[in-house]
This record gives sequence, structure tokens and C-alpha cells, in this order.
Amino acid sequence: MYYRSIYAVPDVPGKLLFKTSGQSCYVYLELERRFLREKGYNTPKRIIIGKLVQNDDRTLMYPNDNYFKQFPNEQPAVLPKAEKRSRTQKVGSFMVFEKIVKDYELDKKLKEIFGDLYGPILDLALYYIVCEDGTYEHFDKYAREHPLFTEKMHVYSDTWLSDMLAQITQDQIEAFIELWNSTMEHNQSICISQDSSNVNNQAGELSKSAFGNAKDDKHKRIINFSIAFDQTNRVPLAIADYHGALNDVSQLKPFIQRMKGLGYKAPTLILDRGYFGEENIHTMDDEGYHFLMMVKGHKELVCNLVNEKRGSFEYDSRCLVPGKKLYAVTVEHELYEGDGKTRYFHVIFSPEKAASDHSDLLDKIEALESYFAKHEGKVIKSLPDGAESYFDCHFRQDGDQRVLLFAEKKHDVISHELKHCGYFCLISSKKMSAEDAYLLYSGRDSTEKLFTAGKSFLGFHCLRVHSDKAASAKILLLFIALIVRNRLYTLLKYDMRKLNIKHSYKTVPSAIKELDTIEMSNFGEGGGYRLHNAFTKSQKLIFRVVGMNEDAVLARTKVLSQQLTDSEVQVIKEAA
Repeated sequence: MYYRSIYAVPDVPGKLLFKTSGQSCYVYLELERRFLREKGYNTPKRIIIGKLVQNDDRTLMYPNDNYFKQFPNEQPAVLPKAEKRSRTQKVGSFMVFEKIVKDYELDKKLKEIFGDLYGPILDLALYYIVCEDGTYEHFDKYAREHPLFTEKMHVYSDTWLSDMLAQITQDQIEAFIELWNSTMEHNQSICISQDSSNVNNQAGELSKSAFGNAKDDKHKRIINFSIAFDQTNRVPLAIADYHGALNDVSQLKPFIQRMKGLGYKAPTLILDRGYFGEENIHTMDDEGYHFLMMVKGHKELVCNLVNEKRGSFEYDSRCLVPGKKLYAVTVEHELYEGDGKTRYFHVIFSPEKAASDHSDLLDKIEALESYFAKHEGKVIKSLPDGAESYFDCHFRQDGDQRVLLFAEKKHDVISHELKHCGYFCLISSKKMSAEDAYLLYSGRDSTEKLFTAGKSFLGFHCLRVHSDKAASAKILLLFIALIVRNRLYTLLKYDMRKLNIKHSYKTVPSAIKELDTIEMSNFGEGGGYRLHNAFTKSQKLIFRVVGMNEDAVLARTKVLSQQLTDSEVQVIKEAA
């Protein structure tokens, strides 16, 4: 929250950084520098203390609470009043997300665990969804222009919000996840997708932050997190953060123990190739969990089965997966020597994928050939990725340096991989057809879309926090935002299909953009907030998929009008 009073930008040479974001330029103050031993250089810790009055004038700014904390001598006896709520409120997206929150009883569950903080927690989660931003510096603008769950719709500062996150404990987070799952379906027929990703973190002092298998920037520290998704009922179940140096394979056993603790006794786990491993298979067998997971077709484990079936099913119409342009066949076999159990290998061939993989591999080989031709007789410090997989490289040692003599293709390796282009394999512990296995596994893209939503549409590609408690709390906020956003995504995707509606507003961003054109304004003293216009056909459709007809929406706007008016009166009283 930025105050209306204008202050001089503090004179602290070498400590300020000016950064433009959107239409504003923000003033950052460097608090300290910490030496990161593993990186070999210092990294600064900065906070925002204000935003410039004019972006091209670095002498005057509007301060925030951080400014008065860092420069207490500048603080007046009475702090300047914050900006009031906007007289025009965007109410469409709030009403839709409020309906989802009420349907899930998220507000009640959060209030039971977090008390009065439930309002700001929900407001931050909706801010992430609507503004697609994981930072707090623009929250005050959002909060002034949208209705809020916070009591009396109070607009808190970004500093207060940061302090709030530091109050949230791990016990509270676990208690909320337990309460959330207590209302979920727990029968043995459900399928749970499990996947993990990571987020960059620039604050090296976090205990779980480390260099690991980063999805994006390999040179930044990361924190891993995983999401469990009920694929049967299409709802997120749990989220957890863990050390950045740990890989996916090592996290399956703790994940299963956690899910059993939440009451899921014997579901089917839908896993990607990152979780494949003999120890994990043993764990799932021992715990009574069934599984369906992918293994690439060129892996040695399934190569023999692919070779055995090649030419017998690829263009057999009886093996065609309807509507998918894929051919599939099932083979019963042990998973590993001494397994003692029958597993079901679903060998799948995609002609489109075969052509794409074939072309990509040849392009890669051609690029490597070009590289070696240019570097013959030259000193080589490191080879491109995959070079030694497809080429035998011969060097001459020149002191402590290697000089490339020539490179020979590994024709057998290349030919073997070309033959396996377009093949992949799904392995299940339960008997099912290849078609059912593929359709079940392809439903797993909902989990992957959650990660895409978190990073691309909620601004969570980087945590930007400086304590372990704040990191865990922010990942909890991500989970809440994903619950709400995923519900709207599911309703837009499946209900519009069920209603045979073809419309451009079937994605969450486009729906929010359409909804935020629904505005209410305070037209004058005592007049209260009133709708600008009638609802469009597109807006009515979006309300319809969440279970709100026009009468229900109009009734809710009347209540909102009173709540917004009461909030405005409260701000005026505080300013008096």
C-alpha cells in the first residue's frame, strides 16, 4: 500500500535500485549482501520502499510501510492516510470465484484453521488468479478495484501481507490440508496423479533451496514441490515443498505415506517416467497401491517387447485407439527378474510422433556432425549434450588440454533409436486394455496443466521470499489458488462441452477478462454502488457454468453494493 503523501527519495548512495514494472517505477532499498559460497559471489537482499511520482524523476516518491520502518525519523506523528477504494469496482470475477469458494466451503475451512487471516489468504489467492502475478507490489491496486473477502474489505499493505505469511506455521498448513482432504472421496477406485516441479529462489538462506534438476534456469537455486491431483473427481488434493537437491524418484515413498495418512488406502497412482524405479515398485506393492506409469520405448526394459510386437499391430485397425490416431497392444510380463507378479505392458505406437521423433533425431545428428567438422584440430573443453551418445570422439592430449582429432558415428546406436521412434510404453499393475490405459494416462495432463497454471498464470516461476515459513506459506497460497482456478477451468472445459457450447470464453484468462468488464460504481453520495450495464451473453454463460442464473447474480450485486458502501463509510471514518 502506497501513501498519498509525497516524500523525497532517500539519499543513500549505492543502496537504491529503480525498477519499472507495468506503468510504475518502484524504489528498492538494499538491506544487506550475503556471500553465497557455492556461487562465489555476493547476492543482495532488497525491499520496495516506494514508487516514483513520475517514472523519469528519481527525486520524489510515494512511500509505503517499509519506508517508515527503515527511516523511522521520517515518520510523522500520524501516518498519511492510504488511498481509498476505487469508486468503480470490478465485481464479475469476484462473484464467480466467491461461488466456487462457497461451494467448496473453502472460506469456512480456512477460517477454522487460520482465524481472521482467512480473508487476506483468499484475497491473495484470487489476486494471483486474476492478475497472474505472484508478487505483492501490485496487490494494493487490485484490492482497491475488487471486492474482498477480508473483513470490511480493508486494503492491507504489501508489508503487512509479507508479515502475515511469516505468521503461518507448518502445523496450520498441514491441518488445512487434512481438513481439505477430510471432505474428499477416499474409495479405492479413484486415480491420483502425482507430479513435481520446482521454482527458482534467489534467497540463498532458505534451508530447502539448493541447486538441483531445475526445469528452467540450471544456474539458479530451486525449491521442489509436488501436487497430488484426484484425476477421478478432478480436484487438487495436496501440495508439499521439499529440498531442491532431491529428485522425483526419492519422493514417492514419503508421498505415499502422506496420502495414506490423509485416508487414501489403495488408489491407483498415475505417474510419469521420473518415478520409475524398482524400489518404488516395491513400495507401491507393499503399500497396496496400484500404478500406471510411462516408460520410453527405447529403454532397454521395453525394447525387447517393442521388437517382439513391431510390425504386428502398428497399422491394424483392431488396435487403433478411437479418436487418437494411435495403435496399442497389451503384453503380460514380469517387470524385472524375480518380480513374481504379472504386469501389463501397453505398447503404443504413434505415426505422428514417429515422424516427429525421426526428424528431430536426424536434425540433432546433423547438427553434431557440423559441430565436429568445425572443431577438428581444435581444443575442446566440453562437448554438446548427447554428443558422446551418438559419436565416438577421438582426442589428442596436448598438455592438460584435449584436441579433437575426429568423431565417428555410432551407427548401431543411431539405427536402434530410429527404429524405436514413435513408440512408448505404459505399465500397469492392474489388468486393463491398452486403450483404457492410454485414456487413463492421458487424463494426467490435468496435473501438468496445474503446474503450467502455477508458473505461467499465477506468477510462481520464482518464490521471492526470505524465510522458510514464508516459502511454505506462499506455496500454500499457490495450492488454494490452484483449487479455485482448476474448478473454473474444469467447469469451462467440461460443462461447455456437455452443453454443446462452442465459445471463445472457455479458457480461464479469457473468462476473467470478460468478467472484469462487469463494473459497479458509486454514482454519488448516498447512492450506493450500481451496475454499469446489463450482462452480455458471454457473461451469462460463464455464470451459468458455475451454477448462477441471472437472478442470483443480480441478488448478489445488491448485497455487494451494501458491503462496498459500508467499506467506503469505514474508510471515511478512519480518515476523519
